[in-house]
Amino acid sequence: MLGLQGYHGGGTGGTDQRGSSGQDLASELAALTRTRDMLNEELRASRVAFDQARSEGISSSKAVAAEARQLQTELRSSSEALTQSEEAAEALRHEADRWLGRIAEMEQRRSELRAEVERLADCEHSLAVEEARLVHDREESVVVEPVVQGLRRS
Repeated sequence: MLGLQGYHGGGTGGTDQRGSSGQDLASELAALTRTRDMLNEELRASRVAFDQARSEGISSSKAVAAEARQLQTELRSSSEALTQSEEAAEALRHEADRWLGRIAEMEQRRSELRAEVERLADCEHSLAVEEARLVHDREESVVVEPVVQGLRRS
């Protein structure tokens, strides 16, 4: 400590080996007391700061833990929503495949109907040709019939 090295005196007003008076020791003691008080005050301030930092650290840790829990909850919700979206997308894909199959069936049926329409058009044409031939044959028979009957009588 300051200035007390080598002090061998006992009681007030004594002298140390250097010849200091009691008054010098009293002022040195007062300085040491002020230093002690200042160090005690710094220690108290340090303890307050430490306690505050620890409290903030605990509060901060609690806040971080709460935020982590919140993020986990949000992640879980997002994951569930993603799963539901994937399931919905899969259902839509199946529905689209079903409709594409129906469209392909309808295209096939349309193709078959076109072929049938063409066949019917060919039949209609053939019937028209046959009708024209029959009309022609009937007209000829109208002209030829009296001749045939006349030949049969004779």
